[in-house]
Amino acid sequence: MRIVSQNPATRRRLGLAAGAVLVTTLALSGCTTETVVRLPEEPTFAEASPSSTDEPRVVEEGDAAAIDCAGGPIEVLSGATTGVEVAGECPTVTIRGNDLTVDMTGAVVDDVVVRADRVTVHASDVRSLSIDGYDTVVDLDRVADVAVSGDRNTVRAAGGIDAVSVDGDDNIIRAETGIDLIDDAGERNTIG
Repeated sequence: MRIVSQNPATRRRLGLAAGAVLVTTLALSGCTTETVVRLPEEPTFAEASPSSTDEPRVVEEGDAAAIDCAGGPIEVLSGATTGVEVAGECPTVTIRGNDLTVDMTGAVVDDVVVRADRVTVHASDVRSLSIDGYDTVVDLDRVADVAVSGDRNTVRAAGGIDAVSVDGDDNIIRAETGIDLIDDAGERNTIG
């Protein structure tokens, strides 16, 4: 059945109402979007274990004087013993304990970081040595990069050193076969 009105105002209102119904129907029928949020999966124990090796194992009072890195980084603090022997493969050995002697000659160490005072370190070949403290003595076979920040530190390499950076005073850095690059920002340092 068809209703036709002769009145133009009525026809216009009917046309507008029909248009509004059509627009509303289209908006509700196919223009909806669905938002999907994907949450990360819980890691399994096997997936979580490699990240745990990034955290250093802390060696402190009560621990044995001989430590095996077991392929992970270690951090040595002051404790009941003043002598620590490090073995195994160590990506990083960080020394934060004062008045310690650390022997790493039986270990394969990539990076040695000393953040303490009055420390003595013995090592073989290391990639980098960083000292931030005072009165530290390091004897090693060879090291690629040395960075010293602090005063009265001594580094002695039986082989060569690729690069040395010193920001402190009265430090001694010696290499039997020479040092390739030297950056000395301190005073009274002996480098060579």
